[in-house]
Amino acid sequence: ELQVAVARRAAAGSDGGAWHDVVPLGAGRTAIVVGDVLDPGPAASAVVSQLWAALRAYARLDLPPVEVLGLLDELVADGEVGPLVSCGYAVFDPSENSLTYASAGHQPPLLLHGDGRVERMLAEVGAPLGARRGGYVEEVRTLNEDAAIALHSASVAEDGAADQQLATRLCEAQGSLTERGETVLAGLAVAGEPADALLVLVGRRDAGGRQPSSIELALSEGREPA
Repeated sequence: ELQVAVARRAAAGSDGGAWHDVVPLGAGRTAIVVGDVLDPGPAASAVVSQLWAALRAYARLDLPPVEVLGLLDELVADGEVGPLVSCGYAVFDPSENSLTYASAGHQPPLLLHGDGRVERMLAEVGAPLGARRGGYVEEVRTLNEDAAIALHSASVAEDGAADQQLATRLCEAQGSLTERGETVLAGLAVAGEPADALLVLVGRRDAGGRQPSSIELALSEGREPA
């Protein structure tokens, strides 16, 4: 059974630039989405609402992640939404225990293995939604029973160094996926990092976290969004 835990910390006066959704697709398949409005302002909530409605409609067409992102890219570029938006789109298929992920300008998720290894998924990151540059590619990974995926907003980790810190905190956190997410975001706030943050943890079962003897973050070399 797929477990999805969402942890969020909103700063006072935040315009709500970070967003997420979980969409049932039928046959046990699930889409998990995270994103950021790249120029958040007073209209950010309206932008997210429009994207949310469009994404749900496109997702239920049972299209591959790259095609869903392509449709959203056209929507934003046509001016019906507004500013550029990043979006990470994942689909979990329980029949193959597979997770397919594609990104439109969004920091790739982290794949946390049960033995403590942590990898950043997806070497190829396409342009943000609205740029009309496409370049979206998919990566498929097997989601083992003891593994988890961490999808997050840019305020949680924006580069490789921040990914390493996030990986360390996730692996050191104890408890269920929900407890681990809350612990990590609380630690970010204590450390003085951005308080407006979104972290989505996805696993096949809500197993208690255990601290590994070592933490290794394998980063894929790839093209960064412009």
